[in-house]
Amino acid sequence: MPTLEELSGTCLPDPGPDATALVRRCSVFARTELAELSDEGVRTLVGQQMFLQWLLPVALERLSHDLWISGDFYRGALLRSAVGSVAHADASTFVNEIRSLARAALADDTSSQLPDDVKADFVRITELFH
Repeated sequence: MPTLEELSGTCLPDPGPDATALVRRCSVFARTELAELSDEGVRTLVGQQMFLQWLLPVALERLSHDLWISGDFYRGALLRSAVGSVAHADASTFVNEIRSLARAALADDTSSQLPDDVKADFVRITELFH
């Protein structure tokens, strides 16, 4: 299976010695075969709005089985990254599915455990695109 760099035809430059941990991680994730990309890799790259046309289908498939995927972050972080990507042109075909997942998350009995800012993002997408 190809890497995201191979799929996009774009090679990220090697991070220099002063690169942040986020830049180094994005570089590693972009060079990982798509089928081998971890939930954290998907969450990170979607959160950075990178490679969305390839990653959003992966993210949405994973979220359809578990809304609360966290990667290495907080509960529901992958869904929040997907919600945060909707304004990007590469996400336009996925808005309805992202909105549906956000609605499902808000309807879940455990959504009361979400931080207020995460819940607000989920509410915002359901109200913006109805």
